[in-house]
Amino acid sequence: TGTAKSITINKVWVSGAIGEAFGTGMFEQLGVPRTADELSRATSVPVNLIAGVLDVLVELGLVVKS
Repeated sequence: TGTAKSITINKVWVSGAIGEAFGTGMFEQLGVPRTADELSRATSVPVNLIAGVLDVLVELGLVVKS
């Protein structure tokens, strides 16, 4: 409430996001800072899916958005 972007996290989203991040190699690619576009090119995953997964991972504190 009161934030410009509110994300509701549930167990399905959490397991799906973590599974996608491992299954596509996103975590390996995040050894250095990368944009969603760079991750998309490196993993061949559509940028809109990358962005959604990153939103969940940021909310979980697994990655840092800068």
